[in-house]
Amino acid sequence: IKTRFIEIYDEKMVEWPVPYEDIFLDTQYGCVHVIASGPADAPPMMLLHASAVSSWSWKYNVAELSQEYRTYAVDLIVDAGKSELASVDHIMKDGKDEADLYKEIMEKLGVEKAYVVGASEGGFIASYLAIYYPEVVEKLVLMGPMGYAGATQAIIRITLTQFFPLKPIQDSTFSWAFSDSTQLKDDFEEWFPMTMTGLNSVKVAPMPIPAEKRAGLQVPVLFIFGERDNLVGDPQAAKSLVQDIQHVRVEIVPAGHLMGGEIPEVCNRLILGFFDKP
Repeated sequence: IKTRFIEIYDEKMVEWPVPYEDIFLDTQYGCVHVIASGPADAPPMMLLHASAVSSWSWKYNVAELSQEYRTYAVDLIVDAGKSELASVDHIMKDGKDEADLYKEIMEKLGVEKAYVVGASEGGFIASYLAIYYPEVVEKLVLMGPMGYAGATQAIIRITLTQFFPLKPIQDSTFSWAFSDSTQLKDDFEEWFPMTMTGLNSVKVAPMPIPAEKRAGLQVPVLFIFGERDNLVGDPQAAKSLVQDIQHVRVEIVPAGHLMGGEIPEVCNRLILGFFDKP
């Protein structure tokens, strides 16, 4: 299964629309794979993907984002990409561990401070990076982030899909959880069922971030919630939940959970506008 994941990953990277560099970093938890694009001297932008989709999922966005930024798309280390956990005896246990790892990744990339975009679980990780190390985050964009709402119902449904790996159930779950976009369904047609049946990850559960920690977000934050995002749930409820953050802006868009791939032009415009690039 791991071999097939890598084969599909490489097939998807043929569609990566700009020149890129594969970077492999030795970290305290294992080898982390990063896809770097854009001018080497441009402001750095960290891209942290959603659970189970890996960094090739930024192929919908990277052409525009990397025009003015040096983008670093990081494969989450306990997920379906090319990063490799060194040992199950040494794993991340909480948000502080996540923050420590991604600060280490930035240091090894030579990045002192970056604009950070996190989708879903990547948004959960990016939040803790900004909470514990605000000095390394210029601004933060969170797209359908876990850790703010939802989670419980989504975990139950996805767990049931893992127990009953029938194609109609898997197709229905993808549409419900991620997107009903035909293009995304085609792109993840083989990948998503494999994550349901063959991905055994040992990760920090993206449970709701406590209010006192949310209030600790001192960097400017843009939340992008989807109208049809069943993993996060009611976007208005999610919007009201994050109003206690000091420098917060919220946008609600007509999309599901994988909004970056479903409506890339809209998401790119919001990201670049918030980061002050046209």
